[in-house]
Amino acid sequence: MTNIVQHEPGKLEYPYGDASDDEGILAAVLNALYHNSGVPSEHIRAQVKDGRVILSGIVCQDYEKRLAEQAAVASPGVKAVMNNIQLES
Repeated sequence: MTNIVQHEPGKLEYPYGDASDDEGILAAVLNALYHNSGVPSEHIRAQVKDGRVILSGIVCQDYEKRLAEQAAVASPGVKAVMNNIQLES
């Protein structure tokens, strides 16, 4: 069983290289989130298991949630994205 690779806020891994394993995919997703100006990446956590990404955290606007998902989906090696990001109430 593959361990879940998890991002802790404030701990970004750059540059990413081979996105064929979960650590490489996580680095690619974090890079995409960080470089998307519409995504408050400091409020989003990502986990990867078997190429499947789980996003979580809290954002202020629905468009930030959608942009985060789009950035993750477009990252190399990602097979699927579950967007568990919540909207601040």
